[in-house]
Amino acid sequence: MKKYFALILLGATASAQANVYQCEQDNKVIFSQFPCDSDTGAKPVAQSEKLTQAPINSNADQQLLQLQKRNRFLEYQFAEAEQDYKIAVERIKTEMYNLTKTAPKPNETQVLRIKLQNLHKEWAERQEHLKAELVVTRNQMSSLEQQYVQK
Repeated sequence: MKKYFALILLGATASAQANVYQCEQDNKVIFSQFPCDSDTGAKPVAQSEKLTQAPINSNADQQLLQLQKRNRFLEYQFAEAEQDYKIAVERIKTEMYNLTKTAPKPNETQVLRIKLQNLHKEWAERQEHLKAELVVTRNQMSSLEQQYVQK
């Protein structure tokens, strides 16, 4: 997948470095890598005005960028949730350890064990949900990239 996307970007940047001509046709300004018809008069665009990136014109390009952003955001959320989970587990374990230093009441340790079990359960559900969202987003990106290759 990444290979195809890299090839597309490479082709887009290679074409962006070619000569660019500004033409006027039907009272519209058109940019092209080929000179215009002789009767319309081509004006080469100055080097500083040349495009450095391929313009994002198609709906598919915009969709792919949105999916990539969503994928990065979901990965960030996953990492942040995992870190929060680990911190919460450590807090509960610290509380349990501190209770062992004193003479804990039986229900105090039981409450902490239940908290820990609930935390594990909540994390497993959250992890499953985030992974499912990541899979959906990655599948959408993959199908969109395959459409690029087929064009």
